[in-house]
Amino acid sequence: MKNGFKNLFIAAVCGMMTGCAGPREKTPENTFVLRAEIKNLNEPYLVYYEKNDLYPGGYRMDTLKVIDGKFEFRDSLDGVKDYRIFVKQATKYIDERASLPTIVNQIRFLGYPGAEITVRGEISDFVNAYPSDGGINDTYADLNRKIYPLLNEDVTMRMEHFKYSRANPDIEISYDSVDRRSEALNSKVFEIKKAFISDNLNTPAAVYTLLTAFNRKEFDLETTKDYYTSMNEEELKDLSFYKELGGRLDAIESTAVGSKAPSLMTKNVLEGEGFDLESLKGNYVLIDYWGTWCGPCMGEMPKIKEYVEKYADKNFVVLGVDSGDTEENWRSMIESRQLNWTHIRSTPEHDLLIPYNVNAFPTKFLIDPEGKILYNSKSADGKKVFDVIDEIFKG
Repeated sequence: MKNGFKNLFIAAVCGMMTGCAGPREKTPENTFVLRAEIKNLNEPYLVYYEKNDLYPGGYRMDTLKVIDGKFEFRDSLDGVKDYRIFVKQATKYIDERASLPTIVNQIRFLGYPGAEITVRGEISDFVNAYPSDGGINDTYADLNRKIYPLLNEDVTMRMEHFKYSRANPDIEISYDSVDRRSEALNSKVFEIKKAFISDNLNTPAAVYTLLTAFNRKEFDLETTKDYYTSMNEEELKDLSFYKELGGRLDAIESTAVGSKAPSLMTKNVLEGEGFDLESLKGNYVLIDYWGTWCGPCMGEMPKIKEYVEKYADKNFVVLGVDSGDTEENWRSMIESRQLNWTHIRSTPEHDLLIPYNVNAFPTKFLIDPEGKILYNSKSADGKKVFDVIDEIFKG
């Protein structure tokens, strides 16, 4: 199925407009509606996540009320965006506090302006319910119907193994057989995803699948590049997933150690009228991507303060790049913790994450006085940036 995004979008909207029964009010052009009726859904509320850099961690979160297994969800947006609705009763708990990460406790769909989406299915030991809209989401559901049972088998196996291990702490238990079975299941998922992307190359579902697989390191750089370069840029150029994937692929090369550091320019500054990374040339610059919502980020702030003071008489400066905070929270944290270095913010309107391929926090870079990258925490193999800084100024 190699139709372009534009054709899929038009077909989906036309199909939904002619296929609706009853006197339902037409969905506004910038809004989608999702209506779900799911068997064995016993939760009174569900939690949904939507990617939005205005919120902590880069996601907006809220609840949906469920009555007799039915719920409705509306949202306004521009373009195509991914949504996740979490079903607690399908979560894989090892005990009352710990659970294993998995997507099989989620209803995943792609929202877009004017969409009328239905979700049907059931909750068993995983979320066996998928979206349908006559186009984009039907394509996406084709993939998840194939991979969810395999992923569920994998996470259930690992959950039961962990439970047994915890219940029998005195018994030496090997994980070898579990690892082999898990690897075999994930290998099947990998091949299904590859076939799905190839068969649906120029669709939002395929681009989103490729982007998430790349971000989760399921697909390596070479595999991802091969698919990306095969996609039709003209058809996909306005799709946010496609633009983000292209930006991240470019950033992989431009943020390698030894490369010239990508430009960072913004008016979202703590003080002054604007910021340009070039203004710090001549210094060793520690770039720290952080957020007030990020525990490990805040845990490292005392160490950064220590090094700001330790090398105050050297050509060493720190640049904090915040993401996922309101301006009020950002300013308040900097003031209350006395984080006395240069600060800027990444916003949805001016994304500072993609140029450095930042998809986890904290992420750190060290730039030399000529503007070249000396250190990238994403490829540092466990080496700490503070040790690198010490080597420079004590060496």
